[in-house]
Amino acid sequence: MSGFETLGATAAIAQLSELCLKCGQTTVRIIRSYRDAPKEITQLAQKVDQLKFRIGQVQKIGRDLSDLELDDVFPEIHRDIYSNSSKRIIRRFWRFRA
Repeated sequence: MSGFETLGATAAIAQLSELCLKCGQTTVRIIRSYRDAPKEITQLAQKVDQLKFRIGQVQKIGRDLSDLELDDVFPEIHRDIYSNSSKRIIRRFWRFRA
């Protein structure tokens, strides 16, 4: 075998070894994902239940506040302060961007 053939064979073996290693790692990840699936599904179901509960709370707050007047919750003076502050922030932002 010439030097180039030996070099080519060595490179091919190195590539094949790397490919085998990657296949092994991928196989391990797939097996772990199947093992962890029931736990992840349970966690997801718990998160969905929490979300449903929170949505219910927000809806209840909305119903409780539906009879209130805006001025009772957010007086005009506060709306003006908030509006003016927002306008100043937006102007600064546009000056900064320019």
